[in-house]
Amino acid sequence: MKIANTFLNFTKLYDFKNVKSSSLRFEQFVGNREKNVGSIANKYEKYDPRNCTFDEFCVTIKTLVKEEKLASHDILLGTLDVEKSFKRMNPSFKYYMTSTDSEGRRNWVDEFDALANRELARGNMLGYKRHMERKELAVKALELINQSPA
Repeated sequence: MKIANTFLNFTKLYDFKNVKSSSLRFEQFVGNREKNVGSIANKYEKYDPRNCTFDEFCVTIKTLVKEEKLASHDILLGTLDVEKSFKRMNPSFKYYMTSTDSEGRRNWVDEFDALANRELARGNMLGYKRHMERKELAVKALELINQSPA
């Protein structure tokens, strides 16, 4: 068969009948998300989403995803620093609403809530939804960190 000066060869067929199936269960690939839940509180005691820098917040989210406590797409929500992106274009740009301490620490739950309310006041429902998702992610990370050993 010739398509746009390219020849396609359909003579090679794949035999899926001879593929050996494994007796592994799905849980062995995905991992057990409930194991070691209580032990993570010690690892993150300095990364509290209510009092950390954005970089520390990103490390917390990435580690929770790596340990399969959060879904892998949560990295996209948790590690997007919008202010850093805008500061490349305009160095005096201020994106975040809440104040920081001298080390750049802030309460990220309150910050994402304030950003969501700002977007809602502007009528930007997509921005409101994204910031509420980020707030829920911070709350979920906080709950995982504060869980006591079972």
